[in-house]
Amino acid sequence: MGDKIVGCLFLIIAAILVSTQYIVTAISVSNLTYVGQEAFYNSFFDCGYVLFLFCIVFFILGILLLVRGLLCIKSMKNSVHSLTKPQW
Repeated sequence: MGDKIVGCLFLIIAAILVSTQYIVTAISVSNLTYVGQEAFYNSFFDCGYVLFLFCIVFFILGILLLVRGLLCIKSMKNSVHSLTKPQW
């Protein structure tokens, strides 16, 4: 149960980091007179490359912990069902 909760928290942190990077990029390009798609994406990786790396790390850890928690619960349900079946 704890792995699922921690995995979800890691995914929430990853989402917050991505949104923070978009906010930082929007603030940094707000002074430009013309902002095209190219300028925005160049600024996106220049402003917060560390945020992007942390986001990827937190996302991968969150997915791994979430899957681990789900597999652990599934295996516990299977072991409970095998214990409750009568042995004839």
